[in-house]
Amino acid sequence: MIRHALVIPVIFIGAHALASGDIEAGRLKSEACRSCHNASYDEHPNLKGQQQLFLEKALRHFRSKFWFSPTMSPVAASLSDQDIRDLSAYFSNQ
Repeated sequence: MIRHALVIPVIFIGAHALASGDIEAGRLKSEACRSCHNASYDEHPNLKGQQQLFLEKALRHFRSKFWFSPTMSPVAASLSDQDIRDLSAYFSNQ
């Protein structure tokens, strides 16, 4: 029973660490993203208000080519982990 009590806070802290990101830095980095991912284009999803952890996961999948897209995979390949956190924080807070 004690072992389980120690595992839960570690999992919670780990998930919180993944969700960190600088919203203002994300705004500055998002100009290229916004050219496609806004409400006026039907073919690209609008990223505003999406869950931050979902956005992070999606960008990491595109970066690793686990999800392949001729458009998104090369873009995501150029992003650092911090870029991904910042962009995800920005779009999720729209």
